[in-house]
Amino acid sequence: MPGLETETTTLEDAWVDFRRRTRTTRGAIQQLSQQSLAGSTVRARYVDLRILIEQTLNAWSATLAATQGLQGYVRDQIGDQTVDLQARYVAARDALTALRDWIDTNMPTGGDSAVLERTIDGTQLQFTTAQTAQFRVESAAAITGITGE
Repeated sequence: MPGLETETTTLEDAWVDFRRRTRTTRGAIQQLSQQSLAGSTVRARYVDLRILIEQTLNAWSATLAATQGLQGYVRDQIGDQTVDLQARYVAARDALTALRDWIDTNMPTGGDSAVLERTIDGTQLQFTTAQTAQFRVESAAAITGITGE
């Protein structure tokens, strides 16, 4: 049936994209968390991560809203009919939101609310390992919360 093939391809594409975004975001979080433990990290990296988190959250939400039948497709792919994709999404969304909120709260801004990444002479500002201790806690929770596979 031609219609069924198109629907399967759409579901497959949606699931592949969902998983790809999950892996990419999880990897970026892990990398920055490890770097923040090893030493000072430039503030721009946190801004980049925040943008990636926002893009991931938006894409996940759009995929789940627009792709009917994804729950059943995922259950069949995983081989577990008890998998609750919505519950996985909510856990991951909440964990990523908490990490994004930490970045928003802890990123210094100027009087015009612009994020301060550099000094006036262009030197990149950094967070110290001590300043990012809670970031690593939130990162660990986000990594645990992302179970998209």
